[in-house]
Amino acid sequence: MLNPTLSPEEPALVCSNIGPRERRKRLYVGIAGEVLALAVLAAIKILKLSGWTAAITLPFFLAAGIGFFQWLEKTCIANVYLGVTNMDDGNVAVTDEAVKRTLAKQARQVQIKAFGSAIGQTGVAILIAAL
Repeated sequence: MLNPTLSPEEPALVCSNIGPRERRKRLYVGIAGEVLALAVLAAIKILKLSGWTAAITLPFFLAAGIGFFQWLEKTCIANVYLGVTNMDDGNVAVTDEAVKRTLAKQARQVQIKAFGSAIGQTGVAILIAAL
């Protein structure tokens, strides 16, 4: 099936630029970011600080989202911008232009999903802190 956003002669590609070990690292970053954000939220509740103070959880939720969505999409944002893949055997340059375009699109999707997730979670944290 062709992707309608690509030209007819360019089939839709599914690419990954990180291997299993590199994906696991991103998952650990996602979990750590989420745990830290929840710890900060718990401290805010315990100290009875203003609900808006929970906005400081945004960077933690953003780190969690970036880590999680890189793991899920098998796409490292930094590798895309460096033009390399790391399939657990070191960095290798990406030379195929179609693969580069596909990876860039996937990296943008990771960023969009992570930011949306972080905004939503921070909003919920602010509401929880305000209760």
